[in-house]
Amino acid sequence: MKKTIVLLLVIVFLVSMISIGTSCKEKLAKEAPVTIVWWDWQSGGDDMAPIKAAAEEYKKLHPNFTFKRKTFGYGDYNIALKTALVSGEAPDIFQVHPGAPSRDLVNAGQLLDLTDIITGDADWSSWIEPALKVKDSYIDGRIYYVPIDMNHLPVVYWIEMFESRNLEVPTTLNELYEVADALNDDGIIPMVSMFAEKWVEVDFFTVFVRTADETGDLIERANIGEASWENPLFKQAMQSIVNLYNNGVFPTNILELGWGDCLDMFNKKKAAMCFPIGQFGLTSLDLEPMLNGEISDFPLPQMDKDGKLLYTGGCSIVMAIHPALAPEVQQTCIDFAKFLNGPVGQELLFDSFRSPPGSLVTKESDNPLFDKQTRDQNTMEIGYRYIDNPDIYQAVTDGVVEAILGEDIDSIMAKIEAVSQSVNR
Repeated sequence: MKKTIVLLLVIVFLVSMISIGTSCKEKLAKEAPVTIVWWDWQSGGDDMAPIKAAAEEYKKLHPNFTFKRKTFGYGDYNIALKTALVSGEAPDIFQVHPGAPSRDLVNAGQLLDLTDIITGDADWSSWIEPALKVKDSYIDGRIYYVPIDMNHLPVVYWIEMFESRNLEVPTTLNELYEVADALNDDGIIPMVSMFAEKWVEVDFFTVFVRTADETGDLIERANIGEASWENPLFKQAMQSIVNLYNNGVFPTNILELGWGDCLDMFNKKKAAMCFPIGQFGLTSLDLEPMLNGEISDFPLPQMDKDGKLLYTGGCSIVMAIHPALAPEVQQTCIDFAKFLNGPVGQELLFDSFRSPPGSLVTKESDNPLFDKQTRDQNTMEIGYRYIDNPDIYQAVTDGVVEAILGEDIDSIMAKIEAVSQSVNR
């Protein structure tokens, strides 16, 4: 009798397991086909190949999921996205600039508010905890995009070019000018930076201000009209960018240099330094010199010795979801974004970006420079990179170009202040 009962129980268990398995398969099979369209600007190449690998892993859980990715060169992306949004043909999930540059999209109702979705999910919010600590994860206190990476942006440099000339890593601009003199004497470009991509100009300006701003919020107050853009510290920051150019730190064609130009010049050792290169950009540098310890980094020098050293940085690759999607498409975009931030997604993204957005790092990097940057990022203050109002942001980038071309700094800052008064009246 006991053997019969046990046998019956085993049979019932097996039938139940088969039934459950069949039910799961039927559930997966019954999922409606969903296609999501993803856009990014990752150099028009395979920089985000792990994203496709993550999509394949996600598809194993959701067989009726289809992932369509379209990638652009950086210079073409913003025009293409703006056209698509205006025409009503927007992609489902798409890369945007973190922080202030996306404010116009938020005001136009083009980005889904993810605040309650992310903060209400204990797992998800814990995975991206470091990203949620930086200001550029928010617009007016709300979350409108998913951070794919988190990084800070130091200067990278060739160690041998410094050591062979007995040069010390500069901590102030005056020290940087001395380094530049020695490098220029030997026909080496001291520093390249991608000024053709306007965000870098703002990085220089904001980090100079923040290293010297004792109040800690001068840019924020000026952004809303409570402080003047003609403040002496703003003028000093703008003049410091000009001084970098006039003292030969930059090549004469700095305004024409894009990301690819700078990486090529640095990799070929035509330039001793490149700013900014965070963890997200290390994949664009030659790997062997980094593995051999030939390249290191340091914070952008401060304007004078009374300031503080400060990394600029934050989120780099962030993905927004369009709010006007069919419910099943929108939910799939949300689920896939969470998957990218989760354990499997992080593991797949780590090799490419080397900068997962959360504390969940499942394996060690083989790149000592990445590990150094990660340690620095966890121990040093990261300065907010952006000027929140898009009109003022544009005025500052225009002002940097005008200043380098020789326009009077006082006149430039007066124009920026006029823009501020116009938007804040």
